[in-house]
Amino acid sequence: MTRYAQLARFLADHWGRSYELGQWDCILFVATWADTLDGQGHAARLRGTYGTEAAGLARLAPHGINAAVAGDLGSCGWESVESPYHVGDIVLTDLGHPGIWDGTRILAQPARAAGVLQIHPRHAISGMRRPEN
Repeated sequence: MTRYAQLARFLADHWGRSYELGQWDCILFVATWADTLDGQGHAARLRGTYGTEAAGLARLAPHGINAAVAGDLGSCGWESVESPYHVGDIVLTDLGHPGIWDGTRILAQPARAAGVLQIHPRHAISGMRRPEN
């Protein structure tokens, strides 16, 4: 299956999922996608470990959300990349809101809402890519 087809399936499966801090939020959206690609348990290590935004930031991102995402993925063999991004790359933004590159924009879980947030590419600062096996 192509990365584009994997992403389409992932988005179809999770499109209407409601935001729930510590269960399904912007970090768990990208962690679950990372699990789809590498099976490393990113989401399982995070889910249920925080219930407030302050606790989540203290737990996950004392140095910022981008650093937390890059550090976790980098420790599992993901490579740091710059634009141009490939479909399925996890993109870190200047908004502190990670997302998934779909080929034209960054898709993310919106705070306190269901669906998928579309972030303009100008907000991308770097990305993480799972190396092909």
